[in-house]
Amino acid sequence: MCAHSVVLASLCFAPALSAQVPETMDQGPLPAGSGERPYLKAREGLQMAFSTGLRFPMGDASGALGDTLAARYSFQLPLVFDIGSKVTPNVHVGGYAGFAIGAEGNADSVEEYCDDDDGDLANDISCSVYAYKAGLQAQYHLAPSAAYNPWLGYGAGVELVSQSLNDSTRHFEERTLSTAVTLGKFDLGVDFRSRSGMGLGLFSEASVGRFVHSRTEINGDTTYVGKVVDPAWHVWLGAGVRLVLFP
Repeated sequence: MCAHSVVLASLCFAPALSAQVPETMDQGPLPAGSGERPYLKAREGLQMAFSTGLRFPMGDASGALGDTLAARYSFQLPLVFDIGSKVTPNVHVGGYAGFAIGAEGNADSVEEYCDDDDGDLANDISCSVYAYKAGLQAQYHLAPSAAYNPWLGYGAGVELVSQSLNDSTRHFEERTLSTAVTLGKFDLGVDFRSRSGMGLGLFSEASVGRFVHSRTEINGDTTYVGKVVDPAWHVWLGAGVRLVLFP
């Protein structure tokens, strides 16, 4: 009877002892040859990331015939900074801000104009594309305490795309600034989490938006400013790598 009482008391007391051990405690190294990584603590609080890669245009810049996004802009090389907080081990909320360098699109008129083929070895014509974006986002991390942590993200914000054509021989310069609303930025990625407080990951992204405002200047004079008359949907598809602080 006494032995049975001891056993019952032990069974009742064991969960209480387990409850006093923090779930995020570092369990130390595993036995050699186990083939598993040491336990990684799931983080909360501040998290930052820097990402880069390539992105490509799809869809239409406006409803005008032949005005596709690819006709205006080609691929872009972005650099994006994310900052926010892991409000829970799984949920991250915060913002993003980015800058991208790109190339002119495949429209015949633009390609012909930007082709500096006069043979004088001087850079008489320059064409450039720069993009800026910012917004808010949220991420859901599927395995916040694992070595490899897959995650999903959604964001929304604004984007400015500036395209400049400069012909120093003809003393001609044209600049167009287009403002777009990003209604959906969908991300999918996976981060490798180290014990040093840093991580490295891969991601893919699809940003869905439409241009709502445009401004054109020729030789410093504004020739058009106003809303896009016939807005249309476009998509930027991209992928790349990211460096994560406090993953």
